[in-house]
Amino acid sequence: MKVELDYRAMNGRWGPRIVEPYSFRLTKAGNFILYVVNDRDQIRGYRADLVVGVRPTSETFVPRFAVEF
Repeated sequence: MKVELDYRAMNGRWGPRIVEPYSFRLTKAGNFILYVVNDRDQIRGYRADLVVGVRPTSETFVPRFAVEF
C-alpha cells in the first residue's frame, strides 16, 4: 500500500508526498532513512526525523524492488 508522508526538508520546504515504501535503513552517520519511489517515479531517501506525519492510502502498488522492512 502507498503511504502519504508529510516531510519537512532540510531547506525548509514542506509538503505531502505519496510514496511506495521499500526500505528503512540506518546510515553510518546514525540517521534512519526511508527509501521510496515517489509520485514522480523517482527513487528517494527521506530522513525519518524529518517525517512529521504518515498516513496509509487506499492505493496499492506492485513492488518493483524487494521490500525490506
